[in-house]
Amino acid sequence: MGNAVRETISSCKPLYIKVKSALQKQILDGELSIGDRLPKEADLCTKHKVSPITVRRAMTNLAEEGFIDRIPGSGTFVRSNMSKEIMEITKTISLVFANLCGGFPSSIITGIESVLRKSAYKVQIYISDDDYDIERSHLKQILEEGTGGIIVFGVCHSTVNPNCDILLEVKKSGIPIVMVDTFLPNLNLDHVVSADFDGDYEIAEHFIKLGHHEIGYV
Repeated sequence: MGNAVRETISSCKPLYIKVKSALQKQILDGELSIGDRLPKEADLCTKHKVSPITVRRAMTNLAEEGFIDRIPGSGTFVRSNMSKEIMEITKTISLVFANLCGGFPSSIITGIESVLRKSAYKVQIYISDDDYDIERSHLKQILEEGTGGIIVFGVCHSTVNPNCDILLEVKKSGIPIVMVDTFLPNLNLDHVVSADFDGDYEIAEHFIKLGHHEIGYV
């Protein structure tokens, strides 16, 4: 049998956010050190295949968030007095989970922490107790305080998610966000979901090939 039982879908992020995120990652990972000059605008346009306006908007965002200094006539540099608070915020990933019941949510958190630890990221965990209002409160707090990214294993006991508006705010803010086991087509967020149909199909196909004709499903 095949083992492709999950699928990952990427959303269409604004181009300036992609450029900004790429440069921000280089700064946080130390590829661009304090005082280093950033590549020229033309070089960034070529590398990311975007227009000068897109690069300028990305640079403006980085400057506003305290990552770079733009010096007329000299260029753009990684800020020398970048605050410790900014570094801590951007090296933190926020996890918003509906609950920790059963082994599945806990195993996801363990995997996330294991990967992030290798890159010196910190993890903040918020539990919503299967309550949409608590989940909304957590997301608002994260938006206000800032974070390097959000992973949401959200509350899911309604056909209509009442927190779509706050999730849209997160997307517009430029904070990277990934939904786990939830697909919200109207928001087009990055998400990882179970490919239940494909998995069930492969299992049934496997049993049929083994000669079974009466297959039970529990």
